[in-house]
Parts: sequence; structure tokens; C-alpha cells
Amino acid sequence: IGDGGVAQLCDALVSHRALKSLNLAQNGITARGAEHVVRWLKGEGSGAEPMQLDDKVAALDESPRHVCARLQLLNMSFNPLGEAGVLAIVQTAHGLAPIDVLVLQYVNLHPSDGDSRLEPFP
Repeated sequence: IGDGGVAQLCDALVSHRALKSLNLAQNGITARGAEHVVRWLKGEGSGAEPMQLDDKVAALDESPRHVCARLQLLNMSFNPLGEAGVLAIVQTAHGLAPIDVLVLQYVNLHPSDGDSRLEPFP
């Protein structure tokens, strides 16, 4: 689906608040597309247009995590995310308590290009 497709998907997922699992593996998503996912995880929409929520929905939960409050698994494997995309996804997912499983296999990271920002979380 690529970066453009993931932006459209994130906009469409705004209304799916009960989503527990999202598998975006093997979709050609780069660091640019990862930013759309990060914005969605934070409840900011894809960034294409500001998200419009009606008053009833906003009143249900005013926290920025209302859009994906039940998401437990996110799979971004086999996408050319690179260091910037992985870092954005990991830092965002780490701050969202409900996400139990984050799968990031084969995302174009080189072991010799170590980055201290990718150290394991305590």
C-alpha cells in the first residue's frame, strides 16, 4: 500500500476504536509512512488533514490515545522503515500502555550502524 496508502488507512481507522491488532507487514512502508502510523497512534490522524471528531466522541475520552486505546499488537515487519521509522514507532509505542506486542522484523536496520537511541527500554 506504500506511504500514501498507509496515510489513507490511518484516516479510515479513526472510527475503529475497538481495534486490537494491526498487521502492516510487507506493505512498502518507509519512514515517511511510519510517521502517519505514529500520528494515528497518538490520536492526531495521518497528518493529511486535521482530524475532526464530533462532540460525543471527544467527550468519551479526551486523552490523545482515544483512537487506538485497545490496540495490543502492531506488526510493521518487512517494511523499509530504516532507523528513523523504527525509532518513531518504538518511541511512540513505548508510551502507549496497551500495546503488548510490537513486531519489527527486517526493517532495514544494519547491526553495524548502532544507535544509542535504540537501546532497550528499562
